[in-house]
Amino acid sequence: MEVINRDSGLSKNQLLFLYLLRRPRGDGFIKIVKTIFKADMEFFKEYRKTITGYTYEKKKNGPVPAGIRKDVDILKKKEIYRGGICSRA
Repeated sequence: MEVINRDSGLSKNQLLFLYLLRRPRGDGFIKIVKTIFKADMEFFKEYRKTITGYTYEKKKNGPVPAGIRKDVDILKKKEIYRGGICSRA
């Protein structure tokens, strides 16, 4: 398995997305977004800021981090993520 870390030129949010994607549970995009939101809100309750720095947009199926699509597009461009699977596993 290739090691992907901060030296890979990826942002902390991209690394977080990949970390959650690689968990044995096999969570998909929506579950990952919900997990990030929950972690951000729990952190915000105590520290009055989010872990990721994302702002959230209200969507039909729940809040979505405003910058997540940009981060995912960068991962796709670098051929690290292909929508559902991590291509450098």
